[in-house]
Amino acid sequence: MTKVVFERNENTFSLCCSGHAGYGEKGKDIVCAGISALCGALEIALDNLQKTGMAQTYFCSWGDGVFRAEATAASAKTGVETAFELVYGGLCRIEEEYSPHLNCHRYVKEKEMTV
Repeated sequence: MTKVVFERNENTFSLCCSGHAGYGEKGKDIVCAGISALCGALEIALDNLQKTGMAQTYFCSWGDGVFRAEATAASAKTGVETAFELVYGGLCRIEEEYSPHLNCHRYVKEKEMTV
């Protein structure tokens, strides 16, 4: 099973996917292929967002059955937030159809509002 953890804390975002889905034969697993495609799209988006100044920093790493992305948005976090939300939403859609093979979790820490 692949486990996905999406975390956001004000203008910092992270996504970690770990484990093998186990839906099909290695190299032909459509669940893993979908996960990998979405993660690859996130990496491309974060690279472009940093080039345009919308992301202050970003980091992506790939390993066997592991992908991790972290980014800190510039003052206007819309682009970085949208990229992470889009990819996480896509992963959750895959989870709806293949839940025994993919498990998604979201953790949000927002700044406490003061009056």
